[in-house]
Amino acid sequence: MNRQLRKRHRIVWMVLAVLIPFLVIISWLLIPSLEPVKAIVSSQPPALPVVLRTIQRPHYEIELQTDKQGHLQLEWWSKVSLRIPSAVVYQVRENGEQHLIGRIEARGHYRFPLERKDSTGRLQLQLYDFIHEQVIDTINISL
Repeated sequence: MNRQLRKRHRIVWMVLAVLIPFLVIISWLLIPSLEPVKAIVSSQPPALPVVLRTIQRPHYEIELQTDKQGHLQLEWWSKVSLRIPSAVVYQVRENGEQHLIGRIEARGHYRFPLERKDSTGRLQLQLYDFIHEQVIDTINISL
């Protein structure tokens, strides 16, 4: 390395020594501030006044509720977090057809409107894992 090349080399490194920290600070200041992630809160319908049946299981409790007009509502309390994050609740009709009621995600409280009971006077619900495609639990309620 000759004298001129050493001088140029020193100047380039001095410029880089000043420029790199300056560019890092400028880029850090230009990062847009993001809004904090807000939890999605789903609005739930109000509870119906008359409790028809209550069923307790180790991990959850359900109530079947109604009002004067005869509307039905399922109220679900998950006592612990489900081991299956993809659980949905189906109402099974007389002909075996399944009607999706809602999704149970975590520990908490859920309310779902139900269709009128069938002519047999019973209601069948299934807790289903749609990822593994298996029935987790079946709940039979006689009205």
